[in-house]
Amino acid sequence: MSRLITLMFLFFASAYVASSEISIIHEPEKLNNATFIDTRDLYKCKFRTIQKSKCIPINGLINKDNIISFRDFYWLLSVNNLNHLDEVVIFGKNMEEAKLLAGMLYLAGHKKIYLLDMTIKDIYKNFKLGKGIERGLFRTKIYEGELQSHLIMSEKNLSTKSQRSNIINFVNSIIDGTNKKVQI
Repeated sequence: MSRLITLMFLFFASAYVASSEISIIHEPEKLNNATFIDTRDLYKCKFRTIQKSKCIPINGLINKDNIISFRDFYWLLSVNNLNHLDEVVIFGKNMEEAKLLAGMLYLAGHKKIYLLDMTIKDIYKNFKLGKGIERGLFRTKIYEGELQSHLIMSEKNLSTKSQRSNIINFVNSIIDGTNKKVQI
């Protein structure tokens, strides 16, 4: 009997691990417990955003000539107190920036990712506003998402612009259901 329970647990656990998704939403009111993430510049997010949003500016994902390493990205998610099981709603000044972060989260093993398809002006009209939450200096929890390395094809000589474009195209392929690999 205990063997049957163990097998059932493993079956359902493996199905859960495989169920990552990225969706575009227009009505986030249905996501009461979701964590909102603002990808705009830090000073804009800290000044005025959706109440209790986390500030993860896109310019923080790029160092020198490349997108940051996944080791550094996991650290960034940890100091932002994110869990890979949290439902996140990403928004920013444009959809491409939101898709870049969504792609990185997806590859880092995040399970439920939503892209908010609204302009900043509409966000200001439709949400309760407040100051954004800046990342901490120290990890308060360890981000435990499983890196989706089977989806990544490493390329050493790609420019940052090409890497960004490849990740955005990868997110588009997830949204439209064709799920391709990403070259970064």
